Amino acid sequence: MHMLKIILWLGMLAMLSAGSSFLFLGQEKFGRLPQGARLDRISKSPNYRDGIFHNRVPFKQIVKGGSGLGGLIKFVLRDGDGLTPPVPMPVVKTDLKALDPDADAVAWFVIDEPVNRTQVLSGALILAGILVALYGGAPKSAGKGGVEHEHAAAVAN
Repeated sequence: MHMLKIILWLGMLAMLSAGSSFLFLGQEKFGRLPQGARLDRISKSPNYRDGIFHNRVPFKQIVKGGSGLGGLIKFVLRDGDGLTPPVPMPVVKTDLKALDPDADAVAWFVIDEPVNRTQVLSGALILAGILVALYGGAPKSAGKGGVEHEHAAAVAN
């Protein structure tokens, strides 16, 4: 009985939070539905069809078995499948201080954001993570020996 009360209170708190957020974000200062000349301009966009915008490039579903909130719930509550790669991940240890500061290089730092070379080598920009977002995979090696991913090779050259 005590657990039921806690769940009910948490549910009411969640509904109150959602309602207040909806009312707060519904204010005019956060924007309104397009009308007039702006609506005409939007409707003339080649990506705007059937009342919504469509991606020019098909969206690759990240979570298997669903999309949106349902996919997120399935992802969070999954049983652990896919948490470890089927084969060991290739790792190339590179002495970053030994790299030529005038040469272009691509390094993968196992993060999904660009890293400034000034943070590491006091030089140009090191790309990290952009290839995963655009092409669904990281380069195997960005140092000596070339880059196996065709798009990564285009960036590295």
